[in-house]
Amino acid sequence: MAININYVIVIQFALILVTAEKHPTFSRNFGRSHVDDTVTNTPLLRISQMYPTMKPINLPGGALSLDQNEGEATKILGNPYYIKLSSKQTDGQFTMMEGIVLPGEGPAMHVHHFENEAFYVLEGEIQFIINNRTVLASKGTCVYAPRGVVHTFRNINGTNARPARLQFWFSPAGIENYFEQVSRVLNQKPPNFDLAIQIAKEWGIDIIGPPNWSIGS
Repeated sequence: MAININYVIVIQFALILVTAEKHPTFSRNFGRSHVDDTVTNTPLLRISQMYPTMKPINLPGGALSLDQNEGEATKILGNPYYIKLSSKQTDGQFTMMEGIVLPGEGPAMHVHHFENEAFYVLEGEIQFIINNRTVLASKGTCVYAPRGVVHTFRNINGTNARPARLQFWFSPAGIENYFEQVSRVLNQKPPNFDLAIQIAKEWGIDIIGPPNWSIGS
């Protein structure tokens, strides 16, 4: 299947952006031991950690208006995610989220069997693996992964130690409920990775394992 990164339609999830060194199925890149205070104290993360859940402005005809700081906030092992548009708000058509990815971090290889996904890079540089092809995506780049396509991503902006910001679209909608469930088991101490994998499977998400970043582009 040809992958056109210039045209996208819908979605991303930010899957279990979490530490993997403690579980063989997860990517090693999720470990947070290498992230020092200069990273976690950047303005982007300070601001994101400050905003609470904020309600959008309701407009006539079911329309909505949200600014950058609005949306339902959640965290997975300290990584902030914001549900901008939920299934309820879009009548089940799509879910829109934003996430902050710390330097060197990203999810395990995984595949969605229910949703199509699209990613839009808002800030930073993200490297994707899409069906054993690598794609380097900078600000303004879109990447589309239909259901059934194995994929992952990571923030490669390690030199400047800057977080990246991604917008995720999922179609059909509903995956925000998965994130709410999985965040509870991954934010507990210690995180329950086995239960997280089980929850993912119930939502049609297979966790494949650590990515091989040496594959060709």
